[in-house]
Formats: sequence, structure tokens, C-alpha cells
Amino acid sequence: MTLRTRLALWYGASLSLVFAALLGGVNYFMHQQAIVRMDAFLEDVAQRAHELIELDEGKQLKLTSAIRLENFSVNEVGEALLQIHLEEGGIVFSSANLENHYLPDLSEVMASGGDVSRLTVGDLRVAEFYWDSLHLIVAINHKPWLGAVSQIHQFSAFGFVIIVAIGVLLGYGISSITLRPLTRIQKAAASINLNTLDQRLDNPAGPLELRELSTLFNQMLERLEQSFKQSQRFTADAAHEIRMPLTVMKLQAEKMAKFLGQDQQELGLMLDEMLEEIARLDEVLEHLLVLARAESGMLPMNVRQVAIEELLGSFADDAQLLCEQAGRTFLMEANPPGLVQVDASWVRQVLFNLLSNALKYGYPDTPITMRSMIDQQHWTLIIQDEGPGVPQNRISIIFERFVRAHPKEVFRSGSGLGLAICKGLINMHGGRMTCRNVSEPKSGFQVQVVIPLIRQGELP
Repeated sequence: MTLRTRLALWYGASLSLVFAALLGGVNYFMHQQAIVRMDAFLEDVAQRAHELIELDEGKQLKLTSAIRLENFSVNEVGEALLQIHLEEGGIVFSSANLENHYLPDLSEVMASGGDVSRLTVGDLRVAEFYWDSLHLIVAINHKPWLGAVSQIHQFSAFGFVIIVAIGVLLGYGISSITLRPLTRIQKAAASINLNTLDQRLDNPAGPLELRELSTLFNQMLERLEQSFKQSQRFTADAAHEIRMPLTVMKLQAEKMAKFLGQDQQELGLMLDEMLEEIARLDEVLEHLLVLARAESGMLPMNVRQVAIEELLGSFADDAQLLCEQAGRTFLMEANPPGLVQVDASWVRQVLFNLLSNALKYGYPDTPITMRSMIDQQHWTLIIQDEGPGVPQNRISIIFERFVRAHPKEVFRSGSGLGLAICKGLINMHGGRMTCRNVSEPKSGFQVQVVIPLIRQGELP
């Protein structure tokens, strides 16, 4: 059953219940009003009959009074039934239309614990009145009085069917109008495929819930598009970067085939070159895999509270050794205490990548400086070398894949993915990475890393 059908049935059922409740209330009100009018009529008949009653000294009904009551019951009260009792003499008068029948005595109901002076018995509405020793019972057939109520009952049955049908049709129309924006969203979503992931749904002008649904769907499409682009980019990058090493390896293999059994030294050199290309190929694939996982948020992380001063202190010791081997110096200018939520191993990987770049591109015999700063919300880490820096037209793209500081530096070792991986890892920690050339106190290249801070102070 479709949502439109369910809504239509729900509207029909709701409208029918409201109509049934309304008709039930009208029926009850009119029924009560008819009973009130009947009781008023019976009371009027009893009052007028009482005025016609005269008793003799023996407390018997006088003949003249009986004649007047007979004329009264026949000529003035129509279908009303009248019966008069005396406390000690039994029935002293019955209207002719009773035809030797007796009206029920309500005093028996009252004697059994009830407090009833008016009661519906069968088709009769019966009322009982007392004046001294007189006991008057008046009744009337209630069907003519309740005729309008019966007609409403008949109309209600017919009207209920009509209202159900109207409710279903009205509900179907309202649901169609309400679901029209959802139908447009459905059609638009059905038209989107792998070649049209850049399309977005227009925000419908309907209810807030549908607008939120459209926004959530667009956000899902955006994430899907980004994931698909990452997959395409990974494939393209891998194909581009792997093609050259494979070409070199193919050429080397062809040359090796010619030198087999001849110059062993030349053959060894070719094998060394092939091994270098294989190592570079393995490095490119590993870096591409790490970068793809980092950008998609699928890289395994062991995030925990880490003391900044301990993390940087351990790194500084290793960095000092690496710098000494390269004839450089490493300076840690500031390292205040604080806590961050990070994966320490990945942060160390970022620091070593930045240090490696500084050693590679900085001038010989110059220091590499690191400075750590903490404010109320963030931990800022700055690594700076003294060197030529990066051409200004490449600053904005330096964190992209396979981008090097200088286009002609392809002869240098490395995959060209180091800074892209660093930025992806910092992004996974909720941080950001920026870079710039500096001229004071000396020219060089500076990278700044900012990561959210938990709190300042010592570890508990």
C-alpha cells in the first residue's frame, strides 16, 4: 500500500469519525428534547385532568366528573392514555382508548428503591402524578414524537457512507498535493547516476520536513561525489605515476636481455636501477593508499590523550640525530605543557615528513626551528627552515598530490605526496595546515599546524 493511499484512508477515517461523533451528538440532543416535550405534554394532561376530578363524600368519582374526563380524553388529548387511581379504591377511571388494558404502575418501581415518575415502557412514555389520595398515570405513544430522530438515524446511515467516500477522495487529493514535492524529489533522484553526481535537488517549497529531506539528500550526494572523485583521482594518479617506473623497468629488462652472458658489470647496474624503480613504485603505491584512506576518513586511528611536551620531546631527540647526520642543527624554541586528542604515531609521521622536507630543501649548515604554542582552544606548531622557499605561484598548490616546490626537481627522491599526506592526516584530527615563505630574520619556508586543544596544564 502506497503512502498516498494510506494518507487517503487516514483522512477518510478521520472525517468519518468526526461526522459520526457529530451525528451521535445531534441524535442524542434531539432524542432528549423529544422526551422533554413528551413529559411536558403528559404533565399538562395530568394537570388538566386533575382539575376535572370531583369526589363525593365516599371519596368516589362523581358521575359528572367521569363524563367530563371521558370527553376530555376523547376530544382534547387525542392519543394520550389516562388512568386514575384512589389510594383505597383502586382504579376509578380509564380512558376509552385503553380498551380494557392497564397502564403500568410506576409506584412499584419506586417501592423497589427507584425514584422514577417518568419511564419509557415499550412504545409508551409513562408519567405518574400524585395529588392527595389521587394517583394519575398518563401515557402516550412515543413513536410519533421521535419520528424526526428516526429520520436522522436513517439519514446518518446514508450520510456516513457518503462522508466516507468524500473523506477518501478529499484525503487522496490532499495527500497528492502534500506529496507533490516528494514526488519531484523522487524523480530528480532517479535521474542521478555516476555521470551526473554533480547535480543537486532544488529545495522544495513544501513543508519544513521535505526541505530538510532535500538538504540531507544533497549532502549525501556531495559526500558520494567526493568519494567517487577520490576513487577516480586515486586511479588516475596511480596510473600516471606507475606508468613511468614500469616503462623504465621494461626498457631495462629489454637491455638486460641483450647483455645476458656478456657484460656482468653492466647487467648489475641495470638490476640496481630496476630495484630502485621497484622501490619507488612501492613507495608511490603506499603513499597513495595512505592518502586515499586519509581523505575518505577510513585510515585506522588510535586517538587518545597525549601530553604535548612528551610528544615533542621524544621527536626532538630523534630530529636532533637526523639533523646532525646531515650537518644541520635542530632548535626547539618553545614546548609548553598541554593535552590533545591525537593519534601520536600519525602526528610523529607528519613531523618527520616536515623535517625531511626542511632537510632536503634548506641551505646547508643552517638550523631547522620548531616552536610550539598553546592558547585556550588550539595547539599551534611551527616548523621553519632557512632556504630558498617555494615559488609564490606554487604556494597555493603545494599541498596537492605530486606537486613539488620546483617543477624541475623530479630527479630528487620522494613521491611528491608527502605534504598532501601531512595535510590529510592533520585534517583527520580536526586541524588545519598552512604554509608561507618568510624573509625575517632570514629567508626560508614555514609550515604551521593547528590542532584543537583539550586543556592546558599537566597530566593528572
